[in-house]
Amino acid sequence: MRTQPDPTQLSPDRLYGYPMVSIVTEPAEVTADWLSEVLNVRVKEITAHEPIGTGQMSRNFRFEFIADGLSSVVLKVPAEDKSLRELAATVYEREVRFYADLASLLPCRTPACFFAAITQSGGDFTLVLEDLAPAQQGDQIAGCTPAQAGLALKNLALLHAPTWNDSELTAHLAPAPQDNSILGEIYPLAHTQFMERYSTRLMDHTADVLEALVPHVVAWLNGTHDPFTLTHADYRLDNLLFTADSAAAVDWQTIRIGSPGQDVAYFLGNSLPIETRRENEDTLLKAYLDALFDYGVTGYDLDQLKADCVLGAWSGPFTAVLGAFAATDTERGDEMFIVMADRSAAQILDQGGRPYL
Repeated sequence: MRTQPDPTQLSPDRLYGYPMVSIVTEPAEVTADWLSEVLNVRVKEITAHEPIGTGQMSRNFRFEFIADGLSSVVLKVPAEDKSLRELAATVYEREVRFYADLASLLPCRTPACFFAAITQSGGDFTLVLEDLAPAQQGDQIAGCTPAQAGLALKNLALLHAPTWNDSELTAHLAPAPQDNSILGEIYPLAHTQFMERYSTRLMDHTADVLEALVPHVVAWLNGTHDPFTLTHADYRLDNLLFTADSAAAVDWQTIRIGSPGQDVAYFLGNSLPIETRRENEDTLLKAYLDALFDYGVTGYDLDQLKADCVLGAWSGPFTAVLGAFAATDTERGDEMFIVMADRSAAQILDQGGRPYL
């Protein structure tokens, strides 16, 4: 990964990026000359580009081209909706900062980053990332196999273990209390909208669980975490790419400091069909723990992980409700948020998680 320049040396409207390379926000703006500057190789010709992925907050395109040593990259740019760009400015900045500052330091599998740039306003950004094809994107609605879940959790352990109780993280990522207060104001509105749109399509067990979080959401968000790690905070199948023997994580817009159990519970509760999770949960939790121990984490056991997962499981309904509120309305998106709510609500009930709020 190319070293990012000191942000103080950039033009006033830039947080990250290279002073001589412009930000692009549409695939039509990408030229062979622009790619040559970004990749530091001579791109002779762009031969094809196509949209990929199922992102709600941003767009991804695969570009194929003729150059020495490289034949394709993925371009990530903001959503088309200008109002959504303004709403998502903070999460755009988090992802750019992750790729610019952290990704190359972590052993978990992520795309290599060739270029990361964002405006001061945060509404416009450009990422140029490694193309992980032929790895296949997971399917949030269909769910995954236990074997795929094991691969995903081992990769997740390689995010958590190197940042385990790392006090330096809190200077950069700990949310200000007012941020959570704002979410506390937004969440009840988002919940009302969610139920108006989807109540007739939810499983019978789901509505009461979603309702239970509403009065407690700020307290839940403000909870302290011991241990704490860098968390992905949206670690689910649509944000994972699989080969036969590995998983890689993308979409780092929601990174934060949190409990490892938040990521683990959120993944298990949202990415596995309900019965598959019930049958395999303990085995998968032990596989995650083994990966932590292999990296050198100590003083953490299955009982504490399960306790952390009880509170972490509330990330499922929280993200489903807020995601539906913020994202562009699509048929697939609607189905995805319903599945996420149903699966995570079942997980919370299985764990006896309501009293813990």
